[in-house]
Amino acid sequence: MRVWLKTFNIVLIFGAGFLFGYNAAPRQRAGEEIVAVTLENDAGKSIRELRIIHDHGSAEAKNIAPGEAPVLKFYAPRETSYHLELTFEDGKFMEAGPRQALPGLQVTETIKDEEISYSVENRKK
Repeated sequence: MRVWLKTFNIVLIFGAGFLFGYNAAPRQRAGEEIVAVTLENDAGKSIRELRIIHDHGSAEAKNIAPGEAPVLKFYAPRETSYHLELTFEDGKFMEAGPRQALPGLQVTETIKDEEISYSVENRKK
């Protein structure tokens, strides 16, 4: 009887500790660990290939026509950095960065013939 009572108390203590730790731990809502990058092609020519290289890998888009604005999303559990590389249809290569990004942000990269600019907006409004 005493062994069963000791075992029950140990399980109860560990169970209570687990539940307390689980509820006390900070948790993010689904999707908050994603950075979304809108790629606005304001250049007068198509982009053959565009790559975003970030701390956890890379994301790419191909054949972006003038005026299109695809969105690339990548995983970022905390503050991260990235840079982008692109090649236009005529073979011209451009790159930008490094850029800083936080989870939950909406970044817009505006691509023109001679420059790439960016702006950042919080999606958690």
